[in-house]
Amino acid sequence: MTTIMKLRVGLLVLVLLGSAYLAGYWPERQALTASEKTLELTRASLDRAEARNRLYGLQSKLIDLLAAVEARNFGDAQARASVFFDAVRAEANQPDQSQGKAALERIGSGRDTLTVALTQNDPSALSLVQGAMTQLRVALGDARMVKGS
Repeated sequence: MTTIMKLRVGLLVLVLLGSAYLAGYWPERQALTASEKTLELTRASLDRAEARNRLYGLQSKLIDLLAAVEARNFGDAQARASVFFDAVRAEANQPDQSQGKAALERIGSGRDTLTVALTQNDPSALSLVQGAMTQLRVALGDARMVKGS
């Protein structure tokens, strides 16, 4: 075999090895890229779901507060209001609550008014709690429930 033929065979072997490598690498790389994109989308979806779930936790606290006010148990309602407003403040500071932040801040701004109403056993506390419920529904983005209020 001449040197030129050996060089051609060697070059052919290198081209075949490179082609085989790329044939195995490229589909795997594409699958990896697709999986990474799917994972990123799933994480974003999970973050949104967790933020929404925390808002539903606030709604649960608010429902407990509403029940205490409706029962005219103002002492219990004061304690529940404190827990609720502390949770609202903490939630408003979460970075993943950008959409509901304004509504949460409006709810938080009513803390003093509601606290005074509860301290004075004022029946108007009920409408204040219902207003907070409406704002919480705005934060949840549930326009259907807000219109129905």
